[in-house]
Amino acid sequence: MEPEQHSPRDVGTVVGADVSTSSLRGATSTHVGRYWLVRELGRGAMGVVYLAHDPDLDRELAVKLIVHRRHARASDSALAWDRLGANATVASLLTGGDEQLLAEARALAKVAHPNIVEVYDVGATSGGIFIAMAYVAGESLRRWSQTRARAWSETLQVCIAAGEALAAAHAVGIVHGDFKPDNVLVGVDGRSRVVDFGLSRAIAGAAAVTAERDTADDPAAELVGSPAYLAPECWSTTQREPSADQFAFFVALAELLLGRRPFAGGGSLVALLRSMQRGFDASELRARVPHELVRVVARGLSVDPRRRYPSMRAALDALAAVPARRRRRTRRRRTLAIASGTMTAVLAGLATRQLVHEQRQGAHVLECERARDAMTATWNDAIAAELSPSAATSLALARPWLDGHVAQWQEGRMQACLRAATGEPPEALDALRSGCYADDLARVSGLVEVLGDPDPLVAGRAVLAAADLPSPARCDDDAWLAIVRPRANDPAVATTVRAVERGLGLVEIVADAGRFDEARTRLAAASLEARAVAWPSLDAAVALTKGRLEVDEGELERAEATLEGAYFAATEAADDELAAAAALALAELVGQRMARFDAGDAWLRHADLAITHAGLGEGELRARALLVSAAIASRRGALEQAELDAAAALALRERLLGDRHPAVAAAVQVLGSIAGRRDRPAQARAAFDRAHGILRATLGSDHLDVAAALHGRGMAALSMRDVAAARSDLAESLRIRERALGPEHPELATSLSGLGYVELAQGQLDAAQSDFERALAIRERALGADHPAVADTLGNLAQVAERRGDCQAGVAALTRALDVVERSAASDRRARVRFLVHLGEAHRACARPDLARAALHDARDLLRDDDPPSLRAAIERGLAP
Repeated sequence: MEPEQHSPRDVGTVVGADVSTSSLRGATSTHVGRYWLVRELGRGAMGVVYLAHDPDLDRELAVKLIVHRRHARASDSALAWDRLGANATVASLLTGGDEQLLAEARALAKVAHPNIVEVYDVGATSGGIFIAMAYVAGESLRRWSQTRARAWSETLQVCIAAGEALAAAHAVGIVHGDFKPDNVLVGVDGRSRVVDFGLSRAIAGAAAVTAERDTADDPAAELVGSPAYLAPECWSTTQREPSADQFAFFVALAELLLGRRPFAGGGSLVALLRSMQRGFDASELRARVPHELVRVVARGLSVDPRRRYPSMRAALDALAAVPARRRRRTRRRRTLAIASGTMTAVLAGLATRQLVHEQRQGAHVLECERARDAMTATWNDAIAAELSPSAATSLALARPWLDGHVAQWQEGRMQACLRAATGEPPEALDALRSGCYADDLARVSGLVEVLGDPDPLVAGRAVLAAADLPSPARCDDDAWLAIVRPRANDPAVATTVRAVERGLGLVEIVADAGRFDEARTRLAAASLEARAVAWPSLDAAVALTKGRLEVDEGELERAEATLEGAYFAATEAADDELAAAAALALAELVGQRMARFDAGDAWLRHADLAITHAGLGEGELRARALLVSAAIASRRGALEQAELDAAAALALRERLLGDRHPAVAAAVQVLGSIAGRRDRPAQARAAFDRAHGILRATLGSDHLDVAAALHGRGMAALSMRDVAAARSDLAESLRIRERALGPEHPELATSLSGLGYVELAQGQLDAAQSDFERALAIRERALGADHPAVADTLGNLAQVAERRGDCQAGVAALTRALDVVERSAASDRRARVRFLVHLGEAHRACARPDLARAALHDARDLLRDDDPPSLRAAIERGLAP
């Protein structure tokens, strides 16, 4: 997850040598000194920040691991972690750059200041050093500025607090060297805290960073720090003076006030330096903030360091005087107006009110533009260009969904903000609306993170997540806002809630891609952050995600208990939407996966009540409930009811999403599966063909959901004896799955079984047996010997034995298959009927008529009216004299 505290584009992004990512990733399962690493918080060019636990003091903290370029070239063997000061071994690990960095950290640890993140400990490793510091729940100053429109006075107050940290450090001889909004945390308590003092400069003691050159004589060849905030005099040296921190501070302040950086380079360092050397153009800033503040900022951004303020303290005093001078001027004007006489006062008052009105209108438009542009900072062409080249296909598929969502969000956010200026909506409703848009912004931010993942499985799941983004139009629906789940009134708490919910969304995406270790690590981090705020819905959301992850990993009984906890926590929090989601997860688990049909029905009723109470009876939650109901009905053999439920879900999704959405294709596939079970292969084939067309167009030809549709269509074609079409679809399904998942994933067994059926139909018994045996080995290894899918594969091998005339092998395979079904926690009645029919046929082939009739009688006893006619006919045919 990219939490609101340390993130790849936020805190901890420091310029330095490339990180040995393989060795650092290995550290997530170990410890540094006495600190256990819980999960990664952020990754920068120089190191990685982890959330960690100190078992001695039983507290959470952040640990930064810093690796130099020379260490990045080392082998990927485990790093040896040693506490600083343990013995002479530590000294042997240090380079000159390490020693400088440690000296900076030790000095900073002596600075106790409320606006500096406290340093607890520093130490050396075989690959660099670590710094243990306070963990701050919150967000970077950059993200804080983007969550909503900020008045200039609010921005100034927060920045002055961060500047106090610089002044305190300067007082003890420490220069930050890389001050920027990403290196400032705004905690949930509203306090600014500065991190990463001296790191970039200290690292330069070991290896200066070579910036990418635009020309052979690039003056920015040796840079330490972030170029956009680097004072012009520092571009040719690694030395840093307090005046350089002052320049960086004012670049950051101007950026937050303007909504863009004050110096533009268009991606060229040469152009950026020339822009700085030309000086700050204050014309745009004058239109946004008081002229007194413009003068202070312009002085702080002077090209010549001698023209800046003599110290950070002097600069902060000048900034603090701006609001005070404005208050004095307001009082003086009021006195003059009274003294000038009644008529003059009236006229002046009218003119002043008109002027103030116009000024306020202009200021509010600017604030609304900044609110709108928060999305631009989250998703734009430049960010898209930075994503992994391996994600290019996923990006191209996701962009239509994402770009459309972003455009709708920006228009809606702008209009909602302008309406708020008129006082049109009640304040409470406007707060809900702003919170809704902020939720969407966080959701898009998380999606962008995984969209650039080099793992095609994760990127592919991100495409689905882009398609599933809820419409921003709901944020303008007053009726929907009135029933929406409860939100925190405290902005700091609301920010943390969004960060955790964003992280939980990422957990589900990486879990869907099969990266369960990463999913568990992200979940543990989200759980820790959730505990930092007392918000009941958040506890329920964490439990719901945990339960879903346990289901994915096959821990069904544990998942049931976890999901029950999620449901009751959501109910206690009066969060009907979350309660409905938990109840649906439980219904699917116990009713469909575990075949406890009555319990599944009961949870469906709980879900229906929550959906109705939330006023969401015509939304996606209702469609999902209908599909869960269809799955349970299909599992218990009630195929007619299953078809009715699935058809209702499809109609609702088509009404909500149109007819070309991946979620519509999912409902169509459910109908195709039911049609196949009802011996309607032509209907099934048409359904899977429609689903394949939708998914191929929206998700790409190599997406795993496309493979599933191809498999369904291929099996339907096989049922219609179109063997050539079946082989083509099933082979392509196998190719997609094997390329995406590797040779041992359980989904490959499904495609292998399908190909085995084709080969069996073509009389290629050796090929069929080989594919079935490979499928059996995969399923036994991945799912366990007692999984129902193992029974299915044994049944397939029995068919090969029957075709070979080996009735003994057929009886052995079917007997074992029946044993697996009966011992399974999700015992399937219809599967027992099917296996008993085949067992009867195998016994008859072995000249054991009594055993054959006994098996067929058992099968007939299990039949129900809605079972396929072909099944009943096979039993009666076998029992005929």
